[in-house]
Amino acid sequence: SAIEALKEYEPEMGKVVRSAKYGVQKIKSREIVPGDVVEVSVGDKIPADIRLTKIYSTTLRVDQSILTGESVSVIKHTDAIPDPRAVNQDKKNIIFSGTNISAGKARGIVMGT
Repeated sequence: SAIEALKEYEPEMGKVVRSAKYGVQKIKSREIVPGDVVEVSVGDKIPADIRLTKIYSTTLRVDQSILTGESVSVIKHTDAIPDPRAVNQDKKNIIFSGTNISAGKARGIVMGT
């Protein structure tokens, strides 16, 4: 089914920052919950839908072709999106589960798993 095919794109691990431990720790993606702070960098597969809060590199580029079919990676930012009816392709401040970081490093808060 389509759902099972999409599950193949789910990453197995994610890098989270939790107050119980210092720094970034790797945990299984299925243990990531909304509200977790997650760090991503080039080569990572996104473990959840994440609202970007900080970009550490000059730019952050994400390959979201599995969602949109776009052949080029998309530049993301942390600015608010003013249109509440914006479609996912226009949500440049959110990185989506199963997509890949093609360039850069960032941190954000998990919105959904």
